[in-house]
Amino acid sequence: MRELPRGIYEKRKGSKIYWIRWTDEYGRERRQKCGTLSASRDRLALRMSEKLRGVSEGFQKNLLFDDLLDDAVKYVEATHASSEDMVYKLNRIRRDFGKTLAHKITQSMILDWLDGEARARAWTPASRNRYQAAWSRVFSLVRANKKIKDNPCFGIPKKREDNARERYLSKEEEEALTAAIVKSYPAYLAVFQLALHTGARASELLRAEIGDYPVNGQFRIRQEKVRGQPGVRFVPATPVAIAAYQRLAGERPTGSKLCTKTVKRGVPNLTQVRYWFDPCVKAAGIVDFKWHDLRHTYASRLVMGGVPIPAVSKFMGHSSIEMTMRYSHLAPANHEQAIKTMMDYYQ
Repeated sequence: MRELPRGIYEKRKGSKIYWIRWTDEYGRERRQKCGTLSASRDRLALRMSEKLRGVSEGFQKNLLFDDLLDDAVKYVEATHASSEDMVYKLNRIRRDFGKTLAHKITQSMILDWLDGEARARAWTPASRNRYQAAWSRVFSLVRANKKIKDNPCFGIPKKREDNARERYLSKEEEEALTAAIVKSYPAYLAVFQLALHTGARASELLRAEIGDYPVNGQFRIRQEKVRGQPGVRFVPATPVAIAAYQRLAGERPTGSKLCTKTVKRGVPNLTQVRYWFDPCVKAAGIVDFKWHDLRHTYASRLVMGGVPIPAVSKFMGHSSIEMTMRYSHLAPANHEQAIKTMMDYYQ
């Protein structure tokens, strides 16, 4: 039986499908499926040549993760209207990995970091997934730019999110929370009220511009969350929402951002709502309530008030009516109709 050249082998004896094995310039054993014996010889020669040149396939030596993060930040800021949250997450990762050589970062290192941060900061599955997405964004970009070959984020499963959450404010809780905001962070009251009365996501409030009201007595919501849907949707404007909008807009020109990432000139910062909103929730004595639950409150109140589910789905900007159906049990008419239907059977 003919002996195979060193570095070439059959993973399954007799298959005539050949693999190569070599050690790259970083001392790591690498393997690659090639197919035919001649292709294996050519590929192995190429890999050894790359090793001698000090250029392992797809890697740039001495490339710091800082450089990859810089590319990711530039891309996000250029392509996303509300980039602040993603940039914050990328810079949070930078603090721990910025000075690490990019090719040295492994999947286990990323997993250990995500798990450690989730424990230390009591992250929800959704928060952990968002940071995982930030990691993936970096490596997907650098692979596209051919700066490195491997994506250590590939194959990391996302945590299952509790998308059925429907925590909403009672009238008493809203009064207590409003009082806490007025006491400690009065400049943010208008932002709180606008979110509560429009159901807008935080990212949508960051995209809001002066001039988005009035539009036939409605607010224009600039949405990017759901693919395939229009770039805007319209929601009814309550008197509370109108007053909040007018306080935020002031005398600034049309087209200016309604809410930005800074607090300069009295324009509220929405980027890190937990630094002002969460303390107010705690001061109000409210348990298990987050900023996004203002959106749940909006939907829940509409349904409990008898607004049809399809209309609520449209106002919320849901990708499908199934997402809105989780609020359907709150509709009083449904309860009454179900009871009446069942009892009519006995008449």
